[in-house]
Amino acid sequence: MHRTLKRETAALPAFTLKEQQDRFDEFRRCSNRERPHEALAVKTPDFVYVASTRAYPLFYEKSHMEMSSKSVPYEKKEILNGKAPIFLSASCYATNR
Repeated sequence: MHRTLKRETAALPAFTLKEQQDRFDEFRRCSNRERPHEALAVKTPDFVYVASTRAYPLFYEKSHMEMSSKSVPYEKKEILNGKAPIFLSASCYATNR
């Protein structure tokens, strides 16, 4: 799939961002409506798609998980290409703990 996407949309990039986006949109349309997928018993995604009966709210209340930052002690940082990477597992945590 990725090879086909690259060949059909980016092997020769479009001149403008709009033209490139149009290529991606056409690839998505064709992939979902015209091309059968082996994983879907040789049917198109549009043919097998069933909309969820579950109602989803338009807006969500504030999550119980909050993003926050905290510093990582220098001795726990690893140097990679001369730069210290940011460890998300160490910098994001739940505030309700």
